[in-house]
Amino acid sequence: MNELNHIKKILKNADLEFKMESLGEYDLIRLISSKDDSPFIINVFPVDNNDLRTRAIQFYFEFKPSSKFSKHELNELLFNKIKELPYGHLNFYEDKIYYKYVLVCIENNIEEEVIFDILNVMNYSLDVVIQELIN
Repeated sequence: MNELNHIKKILKNADLEFKMESLGEYDLIRLISSKDDSPFIINVFPVDNNDLRTRAIQFYFEFKPSSKFSKHELNELLFNKIKELPYGHLNFYEDKIYYKYVLVCIENNIEEEVIFDILNVMNYSLDVVIQELIN
């Protein structure tokens, strides 16, 4: 089973809304949330080598920070906010802030609990850690 299809099944069983999209060679899942204009994105990095058994799955969101901060202030705030994240990373690039976490798993072996844990950390990051940067 394809990893993205496995994740879709997990999300569907949990009654989470999402839609499938393509971005170049990447297929991705975009979670739909009523509270947020920057939905979470999940994609699996393509593997060209059939001998590889591991897969890299990226969990991602982006948002525009508040205009009250200069780029220097944002970089300093992000440096401190990263310390509050259980895992994942924040980065500032081209006037947007990005959260990214990459899960490495064995081919077709993705646990439901791990997916929900990552989504919870992403919600925590958006709701608690970076709220100051948005408002």
